[in-house]
Amino acid sequence: AQKNNGNAIYDPTGKYIVFISEASHHLAYNIPAEGDPGIGLFSNIWATDPTGTNFWQLTQVAIPLTKTEGIPALAVVNPLFSPDGSKLIWTELYGYTSGGCNDGWGRWRLMEGDFSINNGTPQLTNQHVLFQPKVTQTANNYFTNNYVTAMSFLDANTLIIAGNLSGQHPYGMDQYQLNLNTSQVTDLTNTPDAWEEDSKVSPLNHKIIYMTNIDSPSKLDFCKAWYGQTIQRDYYIMNSDGSNKQKFTYFNDPTAPEFTGFPTIVAESDISPDGKYQIGAIGIKSSDNVAPNGSLKSLSDYLIEFSSPQ
Repeated sequence: AQKNNGNAIYDPTGKYIVFISEASHHLAYNIPAEGDPGIGLFSNIWATDPTGTNFWQLTQVAIPLTKTEGIPALAVVNPLFSPDGSKLIWTELYGYTSGGCNDGWGRWRLMEGDFSINNGTPQLTNQHVLFQPKVTQTANNYFTNNYVTAMSFLDANTLIIAGNLSGQHPYGMDQYQLNLNTSQVTDLTNTPDAWEEDSKVSPLNHKIIYMTNIDSPSKLDFCKAWYGQTIQRDYYIMNSDGSNKQKFTYFNDPTAPEFTGFPTIVAESDISPDGKYQIGAIGIKSSDNVAPNGSLKSLSDYLIEFSSPQ
């Protein structure tokens, strides 16, 4: 019924597109935001061809139709192909926390499956948990290790992930390296009060571009919903080991040519294979006196050209 569809990516051959698709019927079908592809509730992963002619469902997440069924409202987001295209990795909401300041954020883990084509039909077999942090509750009533999501491959054995795996609140998530052979996690940013996500690895020099609200004059209230708060975000770039962090967009700086004049956030982005360009999703928020809940005034994709290939 053409509900929410998004998070689309090409497989490395360019013959198939994998994306998140919200079920046409579920218990919250009349609340569009619930199935937003950035959240992924009531959704499964599907594949199509570049013409949008054929469609194939790849995951089988149960979709609750009523509250009395006893089926939890789960989610899938952020599909990501391995460099050789043989594996598909995605993020799954598999359960919920309760009783904490961030109650309702949920428990998340990384899933993996073997992606193959059988007589022209995409298949996702051997679906299994790739990485599931052990959820803990801190003395200040935060749940930690409950959020993780895959961002980009650094190399065939190393994922860049985002999460609250260092004892911080989810709103203070960091960027990490995840060694797929050992499950060892290395924190690259160590900023427990700043939200850092939506990162991509440069195909040329393995630098990491990510969004952060570290420079925002207003900070997130950890006990309130993040989407109702006004905050500013820009893109930063760093080496693959977390060193040499540099800010490289200034949408919120009145002295910069790209200044928008309103609180601005950046989000998901991608880098061209030749390292010359970045496409970034950029949201401009209304001023506080117009929309106290920090709603978006506009949301656009911006083309950023690097002065030298990244």
